[in-house]
Amino acid sequence: MKKNENSIQISFINTGNRITPEQISIIFNPLTQLDELEENLRDKISMGLPFASHVIRAHGGKIKIDTQFYDIEHKIKIDVTLPT
Repeated sequence: MKKNENSIQISFINTGNRITPEQISIIFNPLTQLDELEENLRDKISMGLPFASHVIRAHGGKIKIDTQFYDIEHKIKIDVTLPT
């Protein structure tokens, strides 16, 4: 967590199923079509990230994928910044 006088940034690291580079571009899309994802993710579709993105933006914040963090295990880091 980082805080300055105007905002607070919280980072999360995906510890679940791996996410491929192709999936990064669609993980914020609500109700993503199942055949766009790998077989092992088909039963895990949710509205979590699209909903979180909507709420964060509604409060003047930002949510983004830190693509520089993307590693060999296909873990990603999600940065959330909210105004203070």
